[in-house]
Amino acid sequence: MVSDALQRAATIVKVFVSTENTKDPRVARIIDGLRKFPAIEVEHSPLNPLVGDDPRWQGRDDRECRGAIAAADCFLAIETRGYDCSTWMAHEFDVAWKLRRERGRPLLFLSKCVDLPLPAGFRRYEDAATILPVEPDAAVAAFLGRLG
Repeated sequence: MVSDALQRAATIVKVFVSTENTKDPRVARIIDGLRKFPAIEVEHSPLNPLVGDDPRWQGRDDRECRGAIAAADCFLAIETRGYDCSTWMAHEFDVAWKLRRERGRPLLFLSKCVDLPLPAGFRRYEDAATILPVEPDAAVAAFLGRLG
């Protein structure tokens, strides 16, 4: 079973979760589902300031964003209602996409909230990503299956 293999793995899989709303119940379930595995280390985007305060915005700059994504083995974009309107989400996906093209990692994953294409500006990112199911438990299972 993939989850057993991950729990016994000697290496840590670093996952950067790009999302504009970590308080969204679906997003929280996916992040929590990934964190159940000791071999998976999850970092995520700061909370959208329109949703609430996140002290990680203090002093956060492009260099810090790039560093976090560059350190990841996997980049998981989780679309929420405001994802495609966020320039920061587009920036994070662009950084991950360029790193993937330049050096072969991070692996790109996308869990959309609806079964419709993302807007044109996100199309190349969506085309390059492995699409995961919408439902949180199924998204986590599919993600783990791709790592196995």
